[in-house]
Amino acid sequence: MFENNKIFFLDNANDKLLNFLEKILPFVSNNKIFLYSGILEKKSRLRNFFEKQKKVDIIPCYQDSQQTTKSLIVESLKGYSGLSSININIILNGCGTDRIKLRNEVEKIKRYFENKSIEKKELLKLLNLSENDNFNFVRDAALNGDKVSTNKLLENTNIEAEKSTLYLSSIASRISKIEEIIKNNDDVEKSINLIKPPIFWKDKPNFIRQANIWDLQRIKKASNKIYDTEIQIKSNSISSKKLLLKKLIVDICNLATAS
Repeated sequence: MFENNKIFFLDNANDKLLNFLEKILPFVSNNKIFLYSGILEKKSRLRNFFEKQKKVDIIPCYQDSQQTTKSLIVESLKGYSGLSSININIILNGCGTDRIKLRNEVEKIKRYFENKSIEKKELLKLLNLSENDNFNFVRDAALNGDKVSTNKLLENTNIEAEKSTLYLSSIASRISKIEEIIKNNDDVEKSINLIKPPIFWKDKPNFIRQANIWDLQRIKKASNKIYDTEIQIKSNSISSKKLLLKKLIVDICNLATAS
């Protein structure tokens, strides 16, 4: 059925693929098949198959949490003066939970601040965070379910395809924090005050609004859309990345207003 010593990759695997896998498994021989999937719940037939069968393996991959990322920053920049909680938060906001971007940014920080204290203004300039402010407006308008502002900002904001990973990380990080706020406490403002690292005071109104708009079910749908968009962006040309990002923004805005 297969030629020997071939490697096959399948994206977006789900339970519908299970019957096909069961049929071809005896004929795989010396070939290898790698399946990539989104979130598979415990009741997933595909997940159960891979967990119980001896001829196949399953490797769960988890996105780094904010706390894990913070620990990486503290450990990587140990010994550097000026590494305050505010500066750690700036790095977190700039990198989200993207470990590759974090590693690159930490190397820049190490070289730039090798013989001097880490200063907030210089750090912001070094990480080019001011350039991302416009996208943050788009992101927040979408999460607020403000369709008019979202459409207007999408028309007027320069979304760079080369920064697609950073944009996705920004959205995913915000979604993750909203989920944490909702889970922590029924009192949204109290829950926001418990978030570590602390949320900037100027961001609190947006967090309050978004935590009151979203629920866990729609957050899960948004997370899945972010994951699917990331897969598509990695497998598409530069020219398609802007369209994929804009579609994601519109989808999230629609989710925010969905009942």
